Amino acid sequence: MFHIFVFLQLFNLINCRKDGATDYNVFGKFFHNWYFIIIISVELAFQLFAPGPFMRTASMNEREWGACLMVGSTALVAALLLKCTPLRWLNKLSGGPCGIVDETKAMNNKLTQGFDKVNSMQVGGEADDSHKDDNYDKMKVDTKS
Repeated sequence: MFHIFVFLQLFNLINCRKDGATDYNVFGKFFHNWYFIIIISVELAFQLFAPGPFMRTASMNEREWGACLMVGSTALVAALLLKCTPLRWLNKLSGGPCGIVDETKAMNNKLTQGFDKVNSMQVGGEADDSHKDDNYDKMKVDTKS
């Protein structure tokens, strides 16, 4: 069971690379981001080689590994099916208890305002200088020499 959940997570990481409603090819430009490749490789290597000796789990044969991969890859299939769901079906759900999220609608709430404020910050202080740290001015280095 543990291996299935880990493989579900690994395939979900691949799914999260493309989150648009029409981005069907989650493997497009797969080798474009080397940080992602390294993280996936390390997680996969740890999953394949570490659980037996470190976590005291029972060893699995090839058939069991294949079954874990097959069940784990259902995350890819589920995401594809959700992206292929007709929009008219989703419109019928919009009046339900949870509603449909409009990804094209601009949001303006406290959470997004907080993210916008963090994104506007400069290294070493905030962009508007109203909350400038006094110690920061003392640590400035003269770069004119």
